[in-house]
Amino acid sequence: PQEEVWQLLHCTKSWGKVYAINSAEFNTPGKQQWLIENGYDLNIEYPPLSVKMIIEGKLSEALEASEIDYATYKGAAAILNNFLLLLNNFAPAVIEQNFNTTSIDLEDLLTKLLHHAQNFATKPEEILDIVALCIGLNTLVDTQNWYKLSANQCHTIIAACDKIIYQRDWQAEIDTTLITAEGVNYPLCDFAYELDIDIWSRLFSYFCEHPTEIQLLPYLLAYTGDDRSEKVLNVVEQNIYQYIIDQNALLVPLRYLRNHPGKGVGIIIAALTSLYDWPRGIACMILDEWGSDHLTPALRHALHTAQGLSNHPVVNARIEALLTGKKYKIEDVVE
Repeated sequence: PQEEVWQLLHCTKSWGKVYAINSAEFNTPGKQQWLIENGYDLNIEYPPLSVKMIIEGKLSEALEASEIDYATYKGAAAILNNFLLLLNNFAPAVIEQNFNTTSIDLEDLLTKLLHHAQNFATKPEEILDIVALCIGLNTLVDTQNWYKLSANQCHTIIAACDKIIYQRDWQAEIDTTLITAEGVNYPLCDFAYELDIDIWSRLFSYFCEHPTEIQLLPYLLAYTGDDRSEKVLNVVEQNIYQYIIDQNALLVPLRYLRNHPGKGVGIIIAALTSLYDWPRGIACMILDEWGSDHLTPALRHALHTAQGLSNHPVVNARIEALLTGKKYKIEDVVE
């Protein structure tokens, strides 16, 4: 029953909402507007929903208005960014087989959205939607994916995006509002990173004073050069006892260490000997990928300690495999 479907739409932001949107009827202007404004208020990523939102939300008609409100603009930007994700993550043949996109005029939709963006995309935080569109369009160009847009159409729309993104020099605004008394402006960090504006030194100085500001780690570890990442890892190691309290605090540095064998050994040891099996298991996986050449006496000692701490059969199996030099196989755990 539609009444139950709509109740579900309002009480979840996960897969239940995805199911409800796919099951719901959007047969009135009010429901169509709700779909545009609230459809992608999700805590999961599911690009295929964009097809239904464009068609049943009558997005083209909504964007045809001479003026739209902010909620409509943000919703439309989210929908079109997700449609680009769909194009970039699914082969045209798969899209044709599973989604009816023949009525979707992507060039028209993007042109209309960019027209309205001139009224809303005036601050760095608001331009991130346009930056995301530009990234998606450039991916289409790089992969020569002309399923919904031709090469000329892509380049024309990218140029229109660039005109909005680079409407002025943002350096002064970033310098004054990146870090304030209220803390770090993370949307501005995203903006600066996407525009290749180097803010690492300012973020690192703040991180040294606030070493448990783990939200900074993805930005700090993304910049290369001048041993920057090693400096960040050193700060983490120096404050490791503040990190092991939370089972998720070490996940970003561990993800970085996966592709940097031999680095951050103190962080690996802390993860192995922490109270939690989640970071312990990740540390074991990293050591397995590093190979036995990087298994130092200190790491072996930590693995022996981890044996007495772990309560998870998979983690225990990984530890045993590392200590004995055998290849870890999930089948052995199942048996």
